[in-house]
Amino acid sequence: MTQLILSEVQIAKLDSIARIGADKIAGSLSKWVKTDIVSGRAGASIVHYSKLLEPLSDPEDIVTAIIIKVSGSVAGYLIFLFDEMSAKQIVARVLRRKVDSILEWDGLNRSVMEETGNIIGSAFLNTLAANLNLEIHPSSPVMACDFAGAFLDTMMAQHAMEGEYALTCQITFTSSPNKISGNDISGDEISGTFAMLPDSIDAWKQL
Repeated sequence: MTQLILSEVQIAKLDSIARIGADKIAGSLSKWVKTDIVSGRAGASIVHYSKLLEPLSDPEDIVTAIIIKVSGSVAGYLIFLFDEMSAKQIVARVLRRKVDSILEWDGLNRSVMEETGNIIGSAFLNTLAANLNLEIHPSSPVMACDFAGAFLDTMMAQHAMEGEYALTCQITFTSSPNKISGNDISGDEISGTFAMLPDSIDAWKQL
């Protein structure tokens, strides 16, 4: 399916940009959570929106999404998808306390994740804009949390998303050991899928 949408050369270019973006995001995350974070696996691909969650979870897992509306040279949505452990890791490291459940988050926890979206969204979009000579304007981020099985259909309906295919970057980050309230959170990975769900995939054919 990928080959019907973008060429091998275009995918290779996006793959290279994904690796650059991963390093930029890792640097921004490191400053935000005050922990050394390095990027690991990174790669770009084109998938149907229904396949976005496959690298992260099964239908019974909980996922957290940060959604940013994008306009400019390309229009659509930038979506950051985190598994439950990764979302807990981010909030715990920013607030310096343990996080038990992400389904019952208070306003402070939600604010942390939305600011995380601001920070990594800017890093990712700036990388795309600089390397592809695009003009991209992001909106304020919105956070959502749900079981994976029900998540995508709900997300697509609530945000009136029309794009059928997504440009995805599966990136894994590794964080260094850190003490939080006497507990050692050691070397746990923060991983996520970062996807651009365009209103039309045709914009990417001009790369």
